[in-house]
Amino acid sequence: MKNILLILLFTLSIILTGCHPGLHLNVSATDHLNPDINRHPSPVVMYLYTMKQRELFDLANFKSLTNPSKTLDDSLVKSYIFEIYPGQAKALSLPLTKTENYIGIFAAYRKLPSENWKKVIDISTHPSSVTLTIKLDSNTMHINQ
Repeated sequence: MKNILLILLFTLSIILTGCHPGLHLNVSATDHLNPDINRHPSPVVMYLYTMKQRELFDLANFKSLTNPSKTLDDSLVKSYIFEIYPGQAKALSLPLTKTENYIGIFAAYRKLPSENWKKVIDISTHPSSVTLTIKLDSNTMHINQ
């Protein structure tokens, strides 16, 4: 029943936000998100940056990306930080401007995967509306456009 409700929420949010310009995020987390040493789930902090260029984001390590204004310098347009709890679904709509060509995103998991812990989405050729579906598993992030 919970999965049906999540699917309904995502479908409704896509229908309602699909026509408006901007970035539309549909984020969901599994019940076993970000387990601690005793395997208890815990929230994760997500970082989302809109950028003019992606090169500095690509080269940066986790710690430096938690200070985006210093690390990304003039390529940073906007930064958003939000927390996701185990089992939570969240729909967000954020404005976009023509200077925002890339979206950099990562989740601050307790145990970072050794690779693919951050993602960059090229939105320079997209229309004014971009929809991303993000699923957070125990320690991995999956993004679909």
